[in-house]
Amino acid sequence: WGNFGWFAVYPEFVESYEPGDLRKSVSVWCEGDVYQGWSYDPTCSQTGHNVKKFLCENIGVDRAMDSPLNFPVLRFADVSRVHEAGASKVVSLEHADLTLHAGEFVAIMGPSGSGKSTLLNLAGGLDLPTEGRVFVDGVDLTKLDAAQRAMLRRRLIGYVFQDYNLLPSLSAVENVSFPLELDGWAPRKAHDAAMEALREAGVEELTDRRPEDMSGGQAQRVAIARALVGPRRL
Repeated sequence: WGNFGWFAVYPEFVESYEPGDLRKSVSVWCEGDVYQGWSYDPTCSQTGHNVKKFLCENIGVDRAMDSPLNFPVLRFADVSRVHEAGASKVVSLEHADLTLHAGEFVAIMGPSGSGKSTLLNLAGGLDLPTEGRVFVDGVDLTKLDAAQRAMLRRRLIGYVFQDYNLLPSLSAVENVSFPLELDGWAPRKAHDAAMEALREAGVEELTDRRPEDMSGGQAQRVAIARALVGPRRL
């Protein structure tokens, strides 16, 4: 697969390259991140020679023809979100287009009810659009199921919730290291990364403290540390 340059498919995750058989779990490498074990099972008759086209069309890898240095970390393409409440409909977001690149620091501003929270929920894979497509690091979230979105969010997205969502039975360092351990990090490595994130957030002294023993500001900083730990893209 060397002719694909920065885009590689590891064939050990595909049983066959015959037409109609490219529907097994595959492993996709994009800028150093490996997404593997996702079983998409689309109905497709592509051959192995067209596997890049197959992945783009069926898995949602949006960057096959783009340079990884220029590819956006987040892209909204004509995104709308409509909530149905009985017979009425509430339009939270309407035909939104947004492109964010690595290194940008962006604030979403607007009055209450303008769709800020909806936009952030869509960007974080916590919700799906009624229309349009949302890409995070080139992956189309609308083509993933809930478990796949959770895996991508755990690996690529740092999300700070308004109510922090810290696990009450875990200490600060355990809350921060827990997502890394879910991804298979060794406990010691995850602990060290969590400690560094807590130091960056200025709450290293809270290492062994549980959320109930923290102030609101302290809990927020721990949540920020959890959002920053690991190789996040967004």
